[in-house]
Amino acid sequence: MSLHRILLAFTAMLVFSTAQAEVYRYIDSNGNLVLTDTPPKDKEGAAKVEKIETKPLMTVPAFQGGKGSGAAVAAPPKKAGVAYEIVIQNPEPGATFQKNVAEEIPVAVSVSPSVIAGHRLVYLLDGQEQSGAIGTLSSASFDRGAHRLEVRVLDEAGNVLAKAAVEFNIQQASAQGPTASKPK
Repeated sequence: MSLHRILLAFTAMLVFSTAQAEVYRYIDSNGNLVLTDTPPKDKEGAAKVEKIETKPLMTVPAFQGGKGSGAAVAAPPKKAGVAYEIVIQNPEPGATFQKNVAEEIPVAVSVSPSVIAGHRLVYLLDGQEQSGAIGTLSSASFDRGAHRLEVRVLDEAGNVLAKAAVEFNIQQASAQGPTASKPK
């Protein structure tokens, strides 16, 4: 038996044992190394037995969630006590975007903890609720000036549980500026 197989067998024995057991090591009558949890019965083998001291096994409790039959279903967290924190990462406060070049405005929002069932995330642009999630906005769709993006977490009844807002600016080159075409 190769050293690789011996180590593999020893490791497997340690990993798959469910309780902390004693491990014995000895050489049998054929010259093979034997690792076992019971010492040999014969007197000749018993004289050569060495008890191996093992460290306690680390255990991890089994996952209790899931929807399979017999699986314990975890109770949802209490909704009334959830304290959400909303961070609007993009656009940055006071950021300025150019309307003339139809610049893309990235929108990135993080909510902690994750929004639980029954609650919903709502986006408002200049006070108007937007449908669905927003990934990017186009500066061409805004008038020039200051604009406000607000993100809210609402409960089933529509009550605001948390909110965050950011203002950004849209600039537009003047049609009468020095780059405009001159009338004939």
